Amino acid sequence: MLIRTPQPAPVPAALAAPAVGAAAPWREQFIQQLGQMPMPLCAVSTLHPAAKPTGSLAGLASAKSHATPRVRNCVCRGLWASLPNNARNPAPRNPAVYESDLPVFTTDVRMEKAWEISASGGPIEAVWWASEAGTQWRVRGTAWLLGPDADKPAGEKARAAIQKHMRWIPGAGSTSALSASEWSWPREITAHFGNLSPGMRGSFRNPPPGQPRPARGKAGNTQPGEGLGEPVDDDHLDDPTARANFRVCVIVPEEVDQVDLSKGDDPRRWLYTYVGEGEGLESTAAQEADEVINGWAKKEVWP
Repeated sequence: MLIRTPQPAPVPAALAAPAVGAAAPWREQFIQQLGQMPMPLCAVSTLHPAAKPTGSLAGLASAKSHATPRVRNCVCRGLWASLPNNARNPAPRNPAVYESDLPVFTTDVRMEKAWEISASGGPIEAVWWASEAGTQWRVRGTAWLLGPDADKPAGEKARAAIQKHMRWIPGAGSTSALSASEWSWPREITAHFGNLSPGMRGSFRNPPPGQPRPARGKAGNTQPGEGLGEPVDDDHLDDPTARANFRVCVIVPEEVDQVDLSKGDDPRRWLYTYVGEGEGLESTAAQEADEVINGWAKKEVWP
């Protein structure tokens, strides 16, 4: 059974017209179950090229073909353009006119996972175990890093990939065009930075991750502005060193795998594949699905 998504309302020039007009069928339950977790940790897997590419096409292809997996735990910071409310966040917020189905975590650009995302083209898999609900969520897709150049030409490719999955919040159709035009990529990134504790913000001023730690009493390998354990308070959200290293990682999902083990005698599993509209409805995933909802092909399979 195919369910076609209604066309979204026109979007002001501040953002390109979204490719989706309604929420993913898994979104509400995903958010609800993440909210029940003491901390919404997810295991994030990226590809680590065996050697840094030389810059040539042959060198890049060789690095990709010899990639090995890397996994680490990250805290999910909500969904892009849908930052959870936090009364302790001192950063200004964007007008509440957009939302998405794109999970977000934050990272330091100097960490290997940031380089891995850039060098590999961004393939990523993130897994949550929502113990309170007895459900595992596995999200596969492409990761994009947003930093100081998010609203500049260097960030155009990431913006284009992300913004086509942003949509009007239900009921925001009457929101003025001015509010939408004032929506800002840098403001959203600053809001994510402000949502962290002062100590966590300060971690982006730490010495370079992975570099040797010098023996006590010996000179270190830090750069000006770096220092261990120095918090960034609410009045310094524009700290140049911390903000130069801070990145928001946005995952654009292509597949979502939900395994519900809450009933031991009747485990359930659903696969969601993003097919979009138009030609996507003729894809194999769409044709073999139990139903297509808002651009997502849903199929129940054995756990």
